[in-house]
Amino acid sequence: MSTQETPAGAGPGQGQRTGAGPHTSYPGVRTPPPQSRGYPPRGGSGLRTCGLVVGGCLMLVGAVTLLFGFFILLGLSRIADTAEQTFSFQAGGHPTEAVIPGDPSQTVAVVNLTGPIMGTGTFAQGEGPAVEVAKTLRAAAKDDRVKAVILQVQSGGGALTASDLLYHEVKRLQDAGKPVVALVTSMAASGAYYVIADCDHIVLTPTGMVGSFGVIMPRFMAKELLDKIGIKYDPIESTPLKDLGSMFRELSEEERAYLNDLLETWHTRFVQLIAQGRELDEGRVRELANGKMYTPAQALEYGLVDQEGYFEDALQQAETLAGLTDPHVVRYKKAFPWRALLQAGAAPSAREIVREGMRALEEESALPRPEAR
Repeated sequence: MSTQETPAGAGPGQGQRTGAGPHTSYPGVRTPPPQSRGYPPRGGSGLRTCGLVVGGCLMLVGAVTLLFGFFILLGLSRIADTAEQTFSFQAGGHPTEAVIPGDPSQTVAVVNLTGPIMGTGTFAQGEGPAVEVAKTLRAAAKDDRVKAVILQVQSGGGALTASDLLYHEVKRLQDAGKPVVALVTSMAASGAYYVIADCDHIVLTPTGMVGSFGVIMPRFMAKELLDKIGIKYDPIESTPLKDLGSMFRELSEEERAYLNDLLETWHTRFVQLIAQGRELDEGRVRELANGKMYTPAQALEYGLVDQEGYFEDALQQAETLAGLTDPHVVRYKKAFPWRALLQAGAAPSAREIVREGMRALEEESALPRPEAR
């Protein structure tokens, strides 16, 4: 065996090779530390920095876009306010669209009454289809250019109060000196006929029908169902009739007589409006108010309509009644609800929705609302 002497003062790694393998170190040579195969090189920190910068730029662009969009909507809201004021001046708050061009000073407005007649409130403050129609009729009444109105009807009726609201708006048009011609395209049943009973002229299409005069108070009974599942209805009332009409118990004879008396009051008003508007004997109208629907031939015979025809016939009658020579036929339309869009954040909270639901349940036992049918 031979031995090798180490120079004096030389330590490990100096003047000799130490270790063995792929990472052998040499004297005076600085080698990088070993890297694990499972980790990326240290240069990846630059990519992360670049990603953060790009992400920040994108967020900034998004924020600027949102701010820009807000100012656009704000500007559109201003435009909508200006347009609303213009339409208020031109057509009582509703924009119009010409259907048959003519002399604008001889305008005939066409207003649609379609579907169930439902709604609460008035033209000033309310909601529902009937309220929207009431607003349109009032717009026509305020518009000096409108000389006559064609009320185009396709409805099976609806709520009594909503029908009476529209009847009142038709009367206001007539009081303003503007004749109202009703055109029944398919049917005017119950509350729909209530609305048009006093129109100056009623045109019924050859396949249309009118009728179903009367008032109904829908009522459901859940007592037997509650009995089957072991639930007992036991209200605490300050007066015996506080839960009159409750679906959880049977009506007494006294209560049924009372409700029938209420319905008779409203039914009598319905009959009298028809008799007055159609210039018929009230007794004869009571005979016709049996729930039946009447064909054009029957309606003409009974005096419930004036004419069988189409839109052209209704327009001709409007021209004659208003003394027009070059009618300008328009329909009212809704402007895009920019304000409602901007106020979308004012939607009711979950708590308000629950509160309304509880209030509805509490009122379940209250007297049902009548419907004109």
